[in-house]
This record gives sequence, structure tokens and C-alpha cells, in this order.
Amino acid sequence: MSPLLSKLKKNCLDTCGQSTVEFAFIIPVLFIFFYAVLEFSHLFIEQQRVSALSRETTNAVFRDCSSQNPANLNACIQPILDELRDKATNILPGFDSSGNLIVSLYVPDTVAGGDPPPVKSLTPPKKTGGGNAVTRYTAGDLDPRIVSDLGVVVIGEAFYPYSPLTPIKQLISLLSLPGVLYENTIY
Repeated sequence: MSPLLSKLKKNCLDTCGQSTVEFAFIIPVLFIFFYAVLEFSHLFIEQQRVSALSRETTNAVFRDCSSQNPANLNACIQPILDELRDKATNILPGFDSSGNLIVSLYVPDTVAGGDPPPVKSLTPPKKTGGGNAVTRYTAGDLDPRIVSDLGVVVIGEAFYPYSPLTPIKQLISLLSLPGVLYENTIY
């Protein structure tokens, strides 16, 4: 056997398991990367759906109900919320049992006076869905000058509990993903 051939044979015997060991080190990292991409993509899509739902709710209530007499607001708002809740269930599984849509209408309180007049709630916040979310806004959170200029401000909020796709719950808790997706829209 030539010296060159024996040297090549010896070198091959020394590195036979190297690729297997490298593969064993790399494959868990690739799986974690794959799951992270999958999870963040799912989170992003769900957040976009919640955002669109909040915008559509606020737009529909503003368009159809903002000029209504305050006595008729409940009759105007509730059918819109119920219809949007049903549509939301098609794009966000379980929304009817665990998600919420909340709408609040605010106007300037011209009776109280002042320049600008303080903000008052036209009706209590209207809510639909099976979740237990509460509105994050009150009349005191709004700038009275803006409400006075606009006349009516409609705030729509959408809440949806986020459930991860990946089966590795410990990994999800390390990533600090939100428990509830939330979006608000102000018209």
C-alpha cells in the first residue's frame, strides 16, 4: 500500500463520526429556529386580524350610529357588534367564547360648560363576546379639545386570547409572548 493511500485511509478513520456529531449539535438549533419563525408568524397574523376587527367595529359604529339620538344608540350598536362577533369567529377561532369587542362613544359635555367642555360618555361601553375584558378608556383619558372639535369620538377595542401553535410550552414562556392580543381604534 502506498504511503499516500495509507495516510488518506487513516485520516478518514479519524473523522468518520464528525459529521454525525455536528448534525446532532445543529438540528436542535434548527428546530428552535423553525418553531420561532412559525410562532411569530402566527402571532403576527392573529394581531393583524384583531387590528382589522377593531378598525371595522369602530368604523361601522361611527358610520351608522354616531349621529343617532342617544336613546336609540343601544338599538343601533348591539346588532353591529353581534354581526362583527359572528364574522370574527370565522377568522379567529373561539372568539365568540373568549374574545371581546367593546365600543364607547364620547361627546363634549356642553351642559357642564367650560372651554373646552369636559368629555362625557354618551352611553356605557357596549360589549359583545364571551371574554371578561373591560374597556381601557374613560372620559378622563380623552383630550377635551379634540372631542370638542370632532363632536363625537368612537373608541373600538378588540381583545383576543392568544394561544400558541407550538407544543413546547416552556419555550413559549421564554419568548414572552402576550396572553391577550389587544387593539384599539379611535374615530
